[in-house]
Amino acid sequence: MHIFTDKHFNRFNLDKYFIGKLSGADLKESKPHPEIFENAAKLANIPKNKCIVIEDSDNGILAANRANIYCIGFRSEFSEMQSLKNADMVISDFTELKEIL
Repeated sequence: MHIFTDKHFNRFNLDKYFIGKLSGADLKESKPHPEIFENAAKLANIPKNKCIVIEDSDNGILAANRANIYCIGFRSEFSEMQSLKNADMVISDFTELKEIL
């Protein structure tokens, strides 16, 4: 696990919300390779067809597509240069997730 990830999880007391953690330090490949999402599904012991990826980058969306995991594009001020066109749906606010959950 990458120290940066642990630092933020500890700072915001996030461990209680997650089954496991992955960071780039745990991976052989980076996005758009699907490794991170495939490994996350395995770590959580959840079938990929029961997973959702929320991504704000085209490479992240492509990685989710390649992993065959439903992907929600998140449009924000930080994703202005991203098309998010390959996401299964695009949201601008997390309250929009109430519609699908």
